[in-house]
Amino acid sequence: MDKLLKINESCVNSDSFLTNLNDLDTFLKENESFRTQTPNEFYQILFNKLETSLEIEPKNWSLLRLIMKCIKNSAAAFKTTFSQSESDLCEYLYKKILEAFNSEKIIIFSKCLNSDDEFQFYQSILQYYFNLIQGNQLASDANLTKWVQLSQMFLFKSNIKQEIYDLASMIVIYGCKEKYKNEILLDKIAKDLTLSAYLTLIENLEQSYMAKSLNQKFTNWTFKFLDHFFDFVYCNHLVNEKNLEDLNHKIRFFLIYHINDRIMDIKEHRIQKNYLSLESLGFLCRFFTQSIKDLLFLIDQVDLESLDSIINALKEVKMLANILSDILTMEETRLFGNRYMVEYVQDQIDLFKLTCKLFREIHVNKEYLSLVDKYSKNSDLTEWFSLKCELVRVIGILVYENEHNQNYLVNDDLLHIISSNLSLDIDNPFVREWSIVALKHILANLDKK
Repeated sequence: MDKLLKINESCVNSDSFLTNLNDLDTFLKENESFRTQTPNEFYQILFNKLETSLEIEPKNWSLLRLIMKCIKNSAAAFKTTFSQSESDLCEYLYKKILEAFNSEKIIIFSKCLNSDDEFQFYQSILQYYFNLIQGNQLASDANLTKWVQLSQMFLFKSNIKQEIYDLASMIVIYGCKEKYKNEILLDKIAKDLTLSAYLTLIENLEQSYMAKSLNQKFTNWTFKFLDHFFDFVYCNHLVNEKNLEDLNHKIRFFLIYHINDRIMDIKEHRIQKNYLSLESLGFLCRFFTQSIKDLLFLIDQVDLESLDSIINALKEVKMLANILSDILTMEETRLFGNRYMVEYVQDQIDLFKLTCKLFREIHVNKEYLSLVDKYSKNSDLTEWFSLKCELVRVIGILVYENEHNQNYLVNDDLLHIISSNLSLDIDNPFVREWSIVALKHILANLDKK
């Protein structure tokens, strides 16, 4: 082929070489048939030029990036062949990116740096591997484990650019799960996945997608990786986590939304096993308790500067209250010992007392009520300030056939506050109904009536 011959005859440090490379790059993009049947000479020539460039002009990253770009684009097609030349090239590139990862060059993958040619050279190597996984089964069969393990190294490293996390996730998920069903390899990744690495990925993803839509985030490959391994991390790491106060609100929301999503699919046996357990319930109780503590702390020092923090805390409490109530009242839970699970939550004294305290505060705290009044006309915020329904529902469950908790409410003079919610409230749908249920449970014994 004429274009390959020109590249082969050009010196890597000449202007003509750069011109011929650009021509080849354009040709590759426009000719799928060539990409589908890339001749062996292509890899021999570009491998040779890449190796020569790294020796002669190792700092000319714009040139190296362009060579790698051509190699990457050549794999953007479905192929039935995988020549020895391309195999040798893959191994050479693997050693180069591994060398960069294991040396002080790891900084080029750091999220604190702007994209540059050197970074894009290594990024293109991962893109090349992903292209091969999609389009060349022979290449995947020969190198899949090695490429996935390389990707795993990036995913488990902190302070990496989002583009690298995304590419590494693409290789792991597409290569192992969606394409080849390699469950053994996925199990190994899960076992090596630490809570710290998982939370770092969440934090990076939430930061990168802060200003983007939920749909954009949900279709992101790092999100798919996090979603795929959520059940494993939840059951093997999170349920034993005690230091929930150390988790920022972005990570907390990610966890809450995923837990809620799993609860909505509770009819699936695997999900029942993972989430309808005392270990899971204990984690949710600790989570709910910590969120209430955080909200009460903010309410005590409420001011306009802390509005965002208060809204975040309100969201947490509201969503966790719904999750906890749903779990304790759903039909599926009864199959896993509903009564025992309800009693377990009822015995969490701190959770019960803090729930009652928060319920009182949102009714009587003047600073908080002033804030609610100030933002009551903002429809985006009103939803989150309305906590009465969720809390009175939780209280009704916690006092059900539990004389100790019933007496606590009576002695703490909370009956009249609950009774104050018996009128219709358009901002709190169903608060009247749940208040009636709570009062019925509280006044179950004649002496309390």
